[in-house]
Amino acid sequence: MGHSFRPSVLLVRGSAGHVAAVPLVSRIHEGLVWSNRDTRTLLDKLALLLFSLAGIIDRKLLLVADAYYASGKMIGQLLTQGHHLVTRAKSNAVAYCPRPRQASAAADGHGSTAKK
Repeated sequence: MGHSFRPSVLLVRGSAGHVAAVPLVSRIHEGLVWSNRDTRTLLDKLALLLFSLAGIIDRKLLLVADAYYASGKMIGQLLTQGHHLVTRAKSNAVAYCPRPRQASAAADGHGSTAKK
C-alpha cells in the first residue's frame, strides 16, 4: 500500500563522453484503489505514460526496470509498439520455444501405416 513514483528519463551522452539521465516526466501512481471504476493496474499506468512520451519524442523506447515489469502484459504492449524492455526475469518466469512443426507424422517414421 502506498505510492509508486514513476520517473522517466532520457539517457544522454555529453561532448566529453559522460553519460547523464535527464528527467523528462514523473508521476505518482497510487497503490491504493479509491474507486472500483478505475481498473487500471500500475503496469497499465506506466505503459500509458511511456507511450504518451514516445509519441511526443517520436522515438522507440528502451525501458530499464525491475522484475515487477517483466510480465506478459507489459512485454506484449512494449513489443507491439516496437519498444524494448531490459529487466530481470521474475522467479516464476518460464521460457520456451515452440516445437518445430513437421510436414507429416508419416514422414518421420512415427506415423501409423495401414497393415496389409
